[in-house]
Amino acid sequence: MSYANPKVPEINEIVPLPPAKLPAWDGKLKWVEEREANIPPPKPSEALIEQLAKAMVLDPKTGKPLPGSPVYSKED
Repeated sequence: MSYANPKVPEINEIVPLPPAKLPAWDGKLKWVEEREANIPPPKPSEALIEQLAKAMVLDPKTGKPLPGSPVYSKED
């Protein structure tokens, strides 16, 4: 038993009890369709790349640390 005592007062609106008719369903799950679509996220703007690289002292073209970066190593 949960200490939070969860309740869902609108449960009958979400899943009506029998013999209520269930809403039509096409058998598809939205998250599965979105994952299978495999659409890449939008590429960040050049300005955002520059801003983030500057904040972390990285080369904006390669992402490698520059001298002065806390993760810079001469071996890179």
